[in-house]
Amino acid sequence: MKNTILPVEGQLEKGDFISIIEEDEVSYKLFGSNTNKVVPLKNVRFYKCKFSHINFSNIDINGASFDSCIFEDCNIENFDLSRHGIYNCIFEKCKIVGLIIRNSTIKGTTFDNCEGSYNDFSESKLINTQFIDSRFIKTSFLKIDTKDVIFSHTDIDGSEFFESNLNEIDFSTNSIQDIEIDLKSLKGLIVSEKQAICLARILGIYIKEELMEK
Repeated sequence: MKNTILPVEGQLEKGDFISIIEEDEVSYKLFGSNTNKVVPLKNVRFYKCKFSHINFSNIDINGASFDSCIFEDCNIENFDLSRHGIYNCIFEKCKIVGLIIRNSTIKGTTFDNCEGSYNDFSESKLINTQFIDSRFIKTSFLKIDTKDVIFSHTDIDGSEFFESNLNEIDFSTNSIQDIEIDLKSLKGLIVSEKQAICLARILGIYIKEELMEK
């Protein structure tokens, strides 16, 4: 398919969906989000589009790429966007479950008030990306490389951070219960005093005063 781009400021909302279906030109079809037919949009590039109140459950966006897009109150589940990346996007009040973005670049992107679980960002580069007031539980951040990444008031309980670059990332306002992490990933990580005690326990280290209190 030709490298096609939706119109600047294209807006999709309240269950309607516009798709690119021609190879030589940009054309449109309108779909309701409740359609029983799966709408294929593989390998399509979306640029400067706003998706509002879209349920992607019957829309196949595997392999699609997104640049400068806004997702508002959308349901995004079980898609693989690996190796394509997400650039300069905003996800606000979205449900994001089972999303796979492995070996990719996530740059200039914000996840704000999102409900996420069982997602996979393994082996990806996270650059200037923010997780704010969200839940990303049981998510894989395995072998990620980071630059200017912010986790703020976000629940990342049960998530894994092995062989990851978390240098200068501040976890102090986040919930980090039962996270899985190794010594390499702890280097340069900023945590609160209470979190430091929890992380010590994860690594099998106990503070003497705690043992005496038992």
